[in-house]
Amino acid sequence: MKAVPAIWVVAAAALAMALLVGCASDGPSEPLQSVGQPTQPPGGETTRRPTPAPTNVAPGVNRADLMTVYRAWWQAVQEAFAQGDSASAKLAVFGVDPILTRERNQIRSLRAQGVVQRTRLSLSPRILHQEDILAEIADCVRGPAGTYYDLATGKPRAPKGYRNDVPTKDALTVSLQKRGGYWYVVAATNKGVQLC
Repeated sequence: MKAVPAIWVVAAAALAMALLVGCASDGPSEPLQSVGQPTQPPGGETTRRPTPAPTNVAPGVNRADLMTVYRAWWQAVQEAFAQGDSASAKLAVFGVDPILTRERNQIRSLRAQGVVQRTRLSLSPRILHQEDILAEIADCVRGPAGTYYDLATGKPRAPKGYRNDVPTKDALTVSLQKRGGYWYVVAATNKGVQLC
């Protein structure tokens, strides 16, 4: 797995916090996954139903502003990873699948190992293009070394497959989509992106 300040990528392994596909880590990144809550229809097959985003979780945040939502997403990711809270309502305010499920799965994976990730990411976003309902932002997301901690003791401890001794630097292209007048982060990738 790549060291995604787990808060990395959907940008990948944390893309973010999981999303961020750590350039300094070793291992493959995890694939994007689908979203929603499973339901059981009469035929017995499992289908997915989108989870509605809460609206009162981020008062004062202008969700119609692209850059405000982009920065708020990363703040929500950092908070959720630091608390080991895969059900964080803020994540769903600023992100939707596939990135939402990916980040939640990465938080669950870390927590299952008794680890949380506490970091302060440095962002330097620039809009690549923006249309009425679609946009892409390029960013070099940087995180310090030593961000993984044991959930019980609070002492530094890296999860399996990750390094805790190197800073991360991830060049990402992040896709956003406008739904119902609000921007949401949808996906992030480091493929075909210029190096930081």
